[in-house]
Amino acid sequence: MKKGVITAAALALAAPAFAQAVDDAENPVRTQVVPIVGVERTVSVGEPVFQTFHYRRLTLATIAIPLSWGKARNPLPAGTILNHVKWRKGPFKACNIETNRCASDVDGDGKFDRGSLFNVGDFIPLNAPVPYTKADVDVPLTTDPFKATILYTGATSDSLRLSYREFANDMARAAFTEDLTIPITKTFPQLVAFKGIRMKVLSIDGLGMRYVIEGMQPLTPTAPPAPVTSTAQ
Repeated sequence: MKKGVITAAALALAAPAFAQAVDDAENPVRTQVVPIVGVERTVSVGEPVFQTFHYRRLTLATIAIPLSWGKARNPLPAGTILNHVKWRKGPFKACNIETNRCASDVDGDGKFDRGSLFNVGDFIPLNAPVPYTKADVDVPLTTDPFKATILYTGATSDSLRLSYREFANDMARAAFTEDLTIPITKTFPQLVAFKGIRMKVLSIDGLGMRYVIEGMQPLTPTAPPAPVTSTAQ
C-alpha cells in the first residue's frame, strides 16, 4: 500500500495530463527539516545529522469496493488509490493517474457516485456508490530544486567531522560538497555551531554521536561557510 501511495502521488506531480490537478495555491511547496528542534537523536558514522528537503502535502483517496460506470469491463479494483484534484471548486474529486479515471463525490457523503475520464466532460453515474477513505500524505518533490544533508563522518579526541552536501534536482554536485572539521573538547555536553545550526553534543562513542539540535537558520544554496565554533558547557 505504501508503495502505491508514493507512486500515485509522485506521478500526479509529474504527469503532464494532470498538471492542473496540483494547484500551487492548494498544494504549496513546503520545506521539511529533520530532526525536530529539541529532540534527542543518535547517529552512527555515515548517517545524516541534519536534512532539509521540499515536498507537497497531497490528499489521497482509497476506494473500498470496485469502481466502474456504464459497461466498463475493467473496473478499478478495491484498494486503488486516487489523487485529490483541487483545480476546480465543487465536490470532492480524485483521479487514478495510471488509468486516467476520475471519480466525484457529488453529495459529500464519503462515497463516489460519478465518474469520468481525464477529469473532463460530463461525470457519468457509477454503477454503484463507492465508499472511500482519505489520507494526507507528504510526498517529496520528484525534482527538488534544493536539498541539503549534513552527515556525521566520525570524531577524534579533539575534533568532530561532518560532511555538508547540497543536491540540485536530486543529483549530488561535487562543487557543493564540503567537509567540516569542528574542534571539540573531551567534556560533554558541549555546544557546537555550523552552517547556521546550533547543536548540543551529548556524547560520542563507538556507537555514534548523541545530540540535540537546539536552533537553526534555513540553509540556502551555495551559501558561504559559516564560522565554526565550539564552546564547552
